[in-house]
Amino acid sequence: MQDPSEAEETILRVSFLALLHSLGSIIQEEASLPPLHIAQSQMPRLFSLVYWKHLLDSKRFAFPDFKINRFNNNDRFQNIHYYIDACFEKKEEYSSAVKEAEEKEKAASAERALKSLRSAWIVPNNKRELWRWVRAHLPERYAADAQGWMSTLFLGNDSTICDFDADEVDMMQGIIEGECPVGTALLHAVRQRLEYIRKVIDDAKHAFEVNYEFIDEAPPAAVAPKREDFPTQIAFIQANARWYLQQVKSAKKGPAL
Repeated sequence: MQDPSEAEETILRVSFLALLHSLGSIIQEEASLPPLHIAQSQMPRLFSLVYWKHLLDSKRFAFPDFKINRFNNNDRFQNIHYYIDACFEKKEEYSSAVKEAEEKEKAASAERALKSLRSAWIVPNNKRELWRWVRAHLPERYAADAQGWMSTLFLGNDSTICDFDADEVDMMQGIIEGECPVGTALLHAVRQRLEYIRKVIDDAKHAFEVNYEFIDEAPPAAVAPKREDFPTQIAFIQANARWYLQQVKSAKKGPAL
């Protein structure tokens, strides 16, 4: 591999300085470029810091100030690695504080849900409050699932629930029971919600199962079934389907002689 040209070395040194300034905390009072060996050795660490700060995109966070001038005896960037070390320490402090704040918010969210549900004086049935309690106990590895399909299924109406299968309900229940505190009234209420979801899916699955032998034997009714004559919507749908098929079969046979 060829040694870099003088122009390439200059580009690397200028790029290092540009990245350094992109941290937003550099005060350069002396016109100078870092030596090549410093740019080469510190570039990976500096790039990592710059990329992290770009992803963070926070107006509240700031790295420590760093003045470059001859009075500080750093116009040749001889102590820049100490500054980069300090920036990494600041980054770790911030990340730890954010994680601690997230954990506190989880605990506070769980407590709010608990108070809200306890104040009802009945078996908890507010699915949003129940889901807030569940979310507060799910670890980070389930964040995408909890925000996506699990919340859609748990909070959905009957129509939305029918887009899912019983296997997905089983999977969600396994996750919840593996992470949430057992032996609580809240988990009992969550299980009741999951049982309701299962029933909706099961009812939808069997809604259009029609006994064709019964259709062959039964004479067609003159009047279509009415919803008020049946205890459930599913029973009404099945009766209506049988009545329609009976009418079709009777029409094909023609009038009795």
